[in-house]
Amino acid sequence: MTTAIPGARDYDVRITYFTGYEAFAEEVFTVTVGASDEIHAIARAFALGSAYSNPLIPDLACLIAIEPIEPDDPERPPPTTALMMPKCRHCGSTAISRDACVQWDVPSQSWDLVATYDSTSCENCGAESNHLADWVPALPEA
Repeated sequence: MTTAIPGARDYDVRITYFTGYEAFAEEVFTVTVGASDEIHAIARAFALGSAYSNPLIPDLACLIAIEPIEPDDPERPPPTTALMMPKCRHCGSTAISRDACVQWDVPSQSWDLVATYDSTSCENCGAESNHLADWVPALPEA
């Protein structure tokens, strides 16, 4: 993915809204920001400006996940309109995980995703690799 702004980066921003411990809504954006822009502030502004950010909702909280889009990221699903999911190249399991780092943001009272690491793990067979996942169509739930 290329951007039209010199020095800009693309990010996936996923905001999940909670009432108590129950997630009730999720919004996903792709944002392009220039080198001087602050992606965390922009993501918080999206969250606060959302129709889901309503002070009448009891125990309202949100989780903001920000992930840079790397053009050569081997773990990124291929572009498609179909829902995709990763599966292990070794055993075929879809129980795939990646390590990440989050940081607490006091003003928004949410965890912000700071980084997602390249290494992917299979919870089924224990395989670990930067190139572990095959992307396959997600099956609809019956």
